[in-house]
Amino acid sequence: MLLLRWNVVRGILQSNQLDAILLVLGVDSCFNEGCSRLFDFLFGNKLQQLLKAAGNEDYEDIFVIITQTAIHLYCNPNNAHFVLPMASRLHDVRLHCLSAQQVESGGPLSEDYKARVFVSVLKDLPKIGVPYCGSVPISGSTGVVPFDPMKLEAWPLVQAYAAEDLGGHGFFTMTHMVVDVTSDLEALYSKLDPMSLTDLMKKGVPGYLQQWLGTLNASPSLGDHAGSLTHERLSESFSLYTRHRLAQGPPVRECEPSGVWPGHSMPIRGTSVAPLSDNHHRYPVHMVCHLCDPRGPLCAWRTYFPTPTPLELSEDAWVVQRLYCCLSAAVQLGIEAYVETQRPQKCHWDSVFGDGGCHYQSFVEKCEHMGLAEPLLSAFRDNLEVVIEHVDLVGRSQQTQRGVWRPLLNQIAAKVHSIPSLSHPHEVLGTVAYGDTFVDSMVILDEVQEEGSQEEEEQHDEQDEGQDVRPFIVLTSSSTRVRRVHGAQTLQFAAGVEGQWGDSVGNVGDVHLVNPVAPDCPICVKLHVYKDFLVISEPVFGAVSIPNKDMQSQLYNNEDQPATSPVVLVVKFSDAIRRSLPVEMLNEENTVVLVTWPHTMARRNLEQLKDFFQRVHELPETLEKIYHSYATSLGPLEVDKDAAIRSYELYFSKHFKLACSLHHPVRSRVLQCMSSSGPATMEGKVVVSIVTGAPGSYQDVLVSGLSDMMSKTEGDCKWILLRQPLDRTQEFSTVQLQESLATIVLNMQKKAHGRRRSLVTTKRCHVLLLTPGLTGALEVLQAVCTHPQKYVAVACTIGAIVLCVDPTNAYICGRTPFPNLLHNLNLATIVALTGSQQLPKHVTMAQEFQQWIKYCNPQCKVISAPKGVISRTSDVDLIVAEKRWKGVDALMDGHISCSGHICVHTLEPKFNVVVLRFMTVLSKTLLDQKCSELLPVESPEELSLPEGQIYHLKGCVQFGDHASFRYEFTRQSSELCVTEQDQSGSGEEPVPSVMVFTGIGLKEDVLKLWLQGCQHEATVLLPMRTKEDLTTDELHQLKQRCQQLPLPPGLYFTGHYYSSLDGEKSTEHPLLDDVISSYLAEQNATARDRNASTDTNFIWI
Repeated sequence: MLLLRWNVVRGILQSNQLDAILLVLGVDSCFNEGCSRLFDFLFGNKLQQLLKAAGNEDYEDIFVIITQTAIHLYCNPNNAHFVLPMASRLHDVRLHCLSAQQVESGGPLSEDYKARVFVSVLKDLPKIGVPYCGSVPISGSTGVVPFDPMKLEAWPLVQAYAAEDLGGHGFFTMTHMVVDVTSDLEALYSKLDPMSLTDLMKKGVPGYLQQWLGTLNASPSLGDHAGSLTHERLSESFSLYTRHRLAQGPPVRECEPSGVWPGHSMPIRGTSVAPLSDNHHRYPVHMVCHLCDPRGPLCAWRTYFPTPTPLELSEDAWVVQRLYCCLSAAVQLGIEAYVETQRPQKCHWDSVFGDGGCHYQSFVEKCEHMGLAEPLLSAFRDNLEVVIEHVDLVGRSQQTQRGVWRPLLNQIAAKVHSIPSLSHPHEVLGTVAYGDTFVDSMVILDEVQEEGSQEEEEQHDEQDEGQDVRPFIVLTSSSTRVRRVHGAQTLQFAAGVEGQWGDSVGNVGDVHLVNPVAPDCPICVKLHVYKDFLVISEPVFGAVSIPNKDMQSQLYNNEDQPATSPVVLVVKFSDAIRRSLPVEMLNEENTVVLVTWPHTMARRNLEQLKDFFQRVHELPETLEKIYHSYATSLGPLEVDKDAAIRSYELYFSKHFKLACSLHHPVRSRVLQCMSSSGPATMEGKVVVSIVTGAPGSYQDVLVSGLSDMMSKTEGDCKWILLRQPLDRTQEFSTVQLQESLATIVLNMQKKAHGRRRSLVTTKRCHVLLLTPGLTGALEVLQAVCTHPQKYVAVACTIGAIVLCVDPTNAYICGRTPFPNLLHNLNLATIVALTGSQQLPKHVTMAQEFQQWIKYCNPQCKVISAPKGVISRTSDVDLIVAEKRWKGVDALMDGHISCSGHICVHTLEPKFNVVVLRFMTVLSKTLLDQKCSELLPVESPEELSLPEGQIYHLKGCVQFGDHASFRYEFTRQSSELCVTEQDQSGSGEEPVPSVMVFTGIGLKEDVLKLWLQGCQHEATVLLPMRTKEDLTTDELHQLKQRCQQLPLPPGLYFTGHYYSSLDGEKSTEHPLLDDVISSYLAEQNATARDRNASTDTNFIWI
């Protein structure tokens, strides 16, 4: 859920035209409040609390630089386990971290490395945003201090920017334009998102609902005097809550005062409060409760009815209770209808709550059903008031646009004023009110028809895909809608205290209450049996007692399957008590059904009380249909109302997360994958296992070995290997993979039709997919799970996700991992450590990386596969097992991380692949020597060299004897692997060779020169020589050859030098130049003859 916050913070870069946002924690930013708040927002409040609880400054040694194309995160080994779980979920994170050994042995190395990373990342980013202030003042306040960029120069980390030995360029504020982004972030902090909604539901809502319980506990008992029930007493819980919230800061909005008032006298702020009883009743008819969070979005209205017993209601009390039941039910229907109005090209919300709207019509129909006829109905219609307000996370009112959904909280309040009294004409009973706070979610589905085979289309015709889905959740629904207080015994009903209902016979427990009028909407209630009463309790309508004299109870069980079928209790009540029952139990037949399930405590308790009820052997026709539908559709677990609520809340949470992140229509298959709990296990389908890893991690060796082993295994599973050829450099293609899967599924379907005729079992298929280059596993998951053809999407499921890692080859420099490595580690189900583990360095780095695995993905399995070779059978079985991948949340995270304001597909640093094809024999000695000169990259400055950096090379080449070898070298681990592929004899002609280079900033012309230096001697053209090319030995031999020649006329040798008759002297022989020229001519002639006989130099294909 935090991934969405990273996207919206990135949106500030685009809106303010910034190049980066800088976030520095701890002493390096002088403990800046704004940075700490943004860090809490991005990583969750728990992380900052953990860092502070550690009590060590090293734990706050963190800085984050957010750019358009990457997120640079610096940490140290002490706080890596706090940061890595979140960092591994980011699609484009670049982690900068030293190893524990480097920190312990380097002394100031850690600070130097941190400063170098800081300078190198910000070097080419001129405009920087900083969350300097912790918060902005609320509107209307004064004393705003303007931001001064020079304040950043006091930060220790910023001061290091001016150090010349670190590559700095003077003062930070002189080379960068610094902007304070606090005001932009403040709008994000108050915006509703999945994380803030979860925090609100876990922390804010329980504390809010607790206040309603405090008010109910203060409700009157039978012994209380009506005049002692004051507004202060019943509003005490609300008042404490309001004062507590205001102590945390000033209110952010003006709202109606919170409190509890008699329905006939609802005062405004500052007026006196009367007792809750009126002049005509010993007990109050009703009381209206309202609680509004002054610093939050929660608001609710309720109407409670303190009465002696249900059978002693006055005419006015009966009218008010019926009216409130109609009002609350109409509001619930109105919320559902309002959610529909937010669809594009739908009606406005006035058509729901305005005159003649569906909410208005529902209210009128409910009133007529409850027997509230004219003239009361006219008065109710005229005095009905409905108000709906949209607020943000802190409760500020927000404007909405028709047909455009926004993540907001919706507060709805419905009131009926001036209720006329039946017992006392010309008097008014007051007001009833009901209101809730709810959140809705919308994901617009793409209406493009998805393709599929004819057979599969017939199977999926019943699915309604292409419409927008609108779930909603009412945050304040747990607070009691209707409350009947039957004395103190009601508040202690759960404890089984015997009171006004007489002697207790037994407590049945949780059962389903089914109204034959609405059999598809069961209600979970508690059933308690007394000697003279049957008591049904539910938080919505309170406790209802049905006297035995006014009802007929019948117990029914299916005699054909007595142990596995439901047991129902049919309760028929008389018209005399109809007025005392809630609307949920009313129907023309005066009948309700209570259902219990096999193997439940309620079933056993009810069977123990079977003598208390009349046993029947058949049900009426209408109830018989209901019984059979429940026996075949519902199950005992569905009695658990809390579990059903949790399941729906989980679905809503996933849906809301998608709604906040997606800004375009999405295919129904995508939504189905996002909201499901996991792919179903189906026989005869295609299982896709994914193998990925950084270049040089021996993933191709591992895949080849697995494919060879599985092809030799007998069984009903067909194995297919999908991978790119060696000389292909194309990036991962979603379209190509989906076309390959469609071909595989179609072939299986054709073979399946033939096997059905011959009664042969359908053969299963297991696809082993090797991802090319630095491809993220998420791209493959999305391609498989969201296949556009429905019959393929249903047939394909994800098996194992294997990440091959050589710990010595996991980092591009220092402890900065390869792009997508952490993200793949977060998704992987199996991590194969492919390092050789021979040297102490390898063992140490393997142990360190296993700690990273523990931080990022503790659920995955770790196996050993030195150089890609798996030796243990149990490890092979773990990879090829057809256990379906359950990480559905990762698909949602992927959609979020690659959507929103900025869609990031280009990772930093940008790796590229260059393929060279040639027909030249190479020298293994020279190639090995050039590879040994490629030392591991250690510092970030080395990544920006103009000639680029080679990280990995592999290919199929020929050496001096014309044998074909597979050659692979990994720079960071200095691992060289040479395997002979084909022995063809030394006299054969050269065959095409290929070499694939992977690195940063690679250039084809530079790599060609590099590879030409590895050419075999037999195929190198000899250059033409000059006098300057002669060696010392050659000159000495030529001088000795001159001494054997006679001197020219007129010259003589004195023993020390050569002299002429003119007196010219020289130490060199007069014929030396002629001898050298003759020697060079002979050598160049030989070279020309040899070059002429040589077939080729370096032939590029």
